[in-house]
Formats: sequence, structure tokens, C-alpha cells
Amino acid sequence: MRDVPQLEAAGVVVRMPAAWQGKHPPRPRVVGTVGGKAPSGLGQNALLDFSMAVTLEGEALTEAEIRELLAKSEGLALVRGQWIEVDGDHLRKMIDRFEEARRAANENGLGFSEAMRLLAGSNVSAEDGASDVDAEWAQVVAGPWLAETLQGLRSPQGLAQVDAGDGLKGTLRPYQEAGVRWLYLLAKLGLGACLPTIWDWGKRFRCFSLLLVLKRQDSARQPSLLVAPASLLANWAAEIERFAPGLKAVIAHPSAMSAAEMKVLERKGVAEMDLVITSYGSLLRMPWIGEVSWRLAVLDEAQGD
Repeated sequence: MRDVPQLEAAGVVVRMPAAWQGKHPPRPRVVGTVGGKAPSGLGQNALLDFSMAVTLEGEALTEAEIRELLAKSEGLALVRGQWIEVDGDHLRKMIDRFEEARRAANENGLGFSEAMRLLAGSNVSAEDGASDVDAEWAQVVAGPWLAETLQGLRSPQGLAQVDAGDGLKGTLRPYQEAGVRWLYLLAKLGLGACLPTIWDWGKRFRCFSLLLVLKRQDSARQPSLLVAPASLLANWAAEIERFAPGLKAVIAHPSAMSAAEMKVLERKGVAEMDLVITSYGSLLRMPWIGEVSWRLAVLDEAQGD
């Protein structure tokens, strides 16, 4: 606030609002917005947009106003009828960082995971020496599309309905329907989920529902992988036959097929299957599993020691 004495010496009366007592006056802030519109695709390869603006209490400043602020070194400036705190050098640094991020997003795209990192408060650029005060001069916010998507992740009850069709033999309970909608959104975003072991939550039923929804929506068949303890493979196969007989599934395990049949499966591939079921122990004995582009990977009883 070095300009105040100079203004008073020039005969200009500067009265500080009572709200400023013990606080900083308003500051301009560089705001980056990520995910303003829906990306061209979904999943891990979806690329989000990134834009930036310099704002004052939520309102975007004009180019002329920004140039005037950047011309000041430090102190107070009268902008839109109110005195604000200015640090031209720091503001320039923040603008340069966000502009660099905007150019990079335009050239290479911004992935969903990177967008989450920025929203979580990570530095916009890899520049070293970023101080804690940067958060007072800059922030990254979610745009309309991303904000709506994140709201859906937090509150799946409000997500659009998805339909498993007649292939699902049974009726989902309301909380199970919400769970399927949540899993569907995560699948389209290329994110994973962990379902807790709670009695009668119907994890397998919801899994079948999700697989049927994805099968109905995609014209090209793409198999999914299900890995479970060997003792549960038969249970999974039985429940598929009961609740989702339209899913073409195979158990890739010595307990269900001979070595010759396993060789045929490996050679022929699994492109015509909806679901391949195997055990954790078999993963090491069938390296070809790691070469398949799976739609989903479902891990049953995936708990650490």
C-alpha cells in the first residue's frame, strides 16, 4: 500500500473501508477454467479444454485494465471505483504460468487425470519455487461440463438413467440403479471404482448390469476381464447364467478347460467374448491376457493384506 502516502501528500483523501481492518484489500486473480465444454471423446484419451481470465471479485477484467495493473510494481490501484491491491510482477508471473498451461492444452490436450491434479491445487506449471501466496493470486476451477460430471460422481442419484435391457434377468433396487449409473460414468471416464463388501448390496448383479449396458451401446464387441479367487469362478459363471445369460462368457482356468482348449483360446483370441473369467494365479501362466485391450477389468476380492 505504498501509494497511500503519496496520494495523501497530493491532497487526495483515501479512506480505507472498515471491512479492510486486519485484512487485505481485494486483489485481482488469475483464474483457469478446465472442462468448460464436453470433450470430443470419453475415457482416458478424452482431452479437456483450458481457458484463463484475470478477474476481480468474480468479474473478468478487460485487456486495458490488465495492462494498467501490470504496469504497476506494487501498491494500490483504483479499478472500477474501488481500491485494490496490486503486485504487477506477481500478477505477470501468474498470467504467464496460466498462459503456458493454456497453450499446452490447446496443442496437446488436457487429460482428465491432469485436470483433477490442477483442481486439487497442484502448480499450473512445473516451475520451481512456487510459493504458498500463489493461491491468493490464482486458482483453477471446473467449467460447466466438468462441474456437472464431478457432481454426478458425488451424487449418482441425479445421473441419467442407463438401460441394461431385457438381457438382465432381475430388477435392480433403487440404490443399485444409482450404483450402476455411477459405475457407467466412471467407465466412460476411464476411471476405476472400489465397491465395499456389504451384505446384499448385489455387487455381481450391478457388474452384470454394467456389462450389459456397455454391450448395448457399442456396436463392436470388446471383451472384459474378470479376475477372482479360483474358489469363486464357478459361482460367477452360475450367476451369469442366472442373471445375464446373454453375456457370452468363458472361464479361462484349468478347472474349466483342458490345456489344449486353453491353447485354442490363446490362439483364437477372445474378440467374440463378452467376458473372460480367470483366477489371480492364472494371470502369471497366461501372459497373453496382458496383450488384450480389455473394456473393463473387474477384480473380485481385491483386498490387500
